[in-house]
Amino acid sequence: MIIHLGVNDVPYDNGKTMTGEVAQHLEDRYGVIGKFAEHFSKQIAQHLEKDLSKSLTNAMNGVQQGGSVFDDAMTEIASDFRDALDAGFTGIKTGAAKQGINHRFKHVESGKERTAFIDTGTYQRSFKAWID
Repeated sequence: MIIHLGVNDVPYDNGKTMTGEVAQHLEDRYGVIGKFAEHFSKQIAQHLEKDLSKSLTNAMNGVQQGGSVFDDAMTEIASDFRDALDAGFTGIKTGAAKQGINHRFKHVESGKERTAFIDTGTYQRSFKAWID
């Protein structure tokens, strides 16, 4: 069993850039997802344990389970990643974040410092966890 942390590869609003490209760049330069996996490894394990326990209980009680045993854990891990980005868990301050550059509006705005890695929110929303 391998747990993967990554993104759904979807286009940004500009139609030229894909989340996979951005995720790779952020991983190469800052190690965002790797830092998340390190920092939240115990929480990730707890999500997996909870789902496994629930699955075993269901099996012992004859309850059929649809989907993957770890579907809920994958959803929780993705939610944890989004929350961690909002909280600035990496402690990294990128230049664009310091300047408050924000592409969520029709015209790019700058001003108040923002949390790094959530400029448009597309990268954050596209994060997913899955198991092979």
